[in-house]
Amino acid sequence: MKKLLFIANHPAPAELSSQYEVVSLSAEQKALWSNIPKTSVAAHIAPILASVKSVVDEGGVVVAVGEPRACFIAATTAGEGNAFSTFSVRDSVEKQNTDGSVEKVSVFRFDGLVPYEF
Repeated sequence: MKKLLFIANHPAPAELSSQYEVVSLSAEQKALWSNIPKTSVAAHIAPILASVKSVVDEGGVVVAVGEPRACFIAATTAGEGNAFSTFSVRDSVEKQNTDGSVEKVSVFRFDGLVPYEF
């Protein structure tokens, strides 16, 4: 099964595990990804970029979601055809309360991967 390095501050959508061997960031890498600095982003996320290169070199792909500059660097490191983002659809769900009122809640539903365009 093809590896997928999931770079994010949250867990990968469960749907991905049926198609890929999902590899999450280590605790140390997640700490880096959740604290992107104002400058020197590539140097800051260098350990993550090493994982990106390793997974792509093994024939895998990368999903990068989060801070735009960091995602851009991760995606360009992975290269065209190897870098994806998640796509979500917002569903409006109505819940009838016991008092007769209706509460509307937005629920995000995973709707696949989309390639980064270079």
